[in-house]
Amino acid sequence: MISPFHKQDEPEPKKAVWRPKTWAKGLTALVSDYEYHLVCLALHQTKGHIANAAHRMGINRTTLVEKLKNFGINKNDYKD
Repeated sequence: MISPFHKQDEPEPKKAVWRPKTWAKGLTALVSDYEYHLVCLALHQTKGHIANAAHRMGINRTTLVEKLKNFGINKNDYKD
C-alpha cells in the first residue's frame, strides 16, 4: 500500500501500512486512528519538522500542532 505521503524516490517504511485492528470501534474511532497514523508518518518522513510535515499533509502548521497536542504526540520522538 502506498501512503498519500510516499515519494517515489524513497522506500515505503514497513510500519507505514495502516490496518484497523477492529471495525467494532466505529467510524469515528477508525478515522481518528488513521489520522494519528498519518501524522506520525509525516513526522517520521520530515524528522519531526512541524512546518514540513504540515505542508506534506496539506494543513496549516497550527492545525498540526493542535493535532499533536490532542494525540499526545511529541515531535522530538521523530528527530534523529
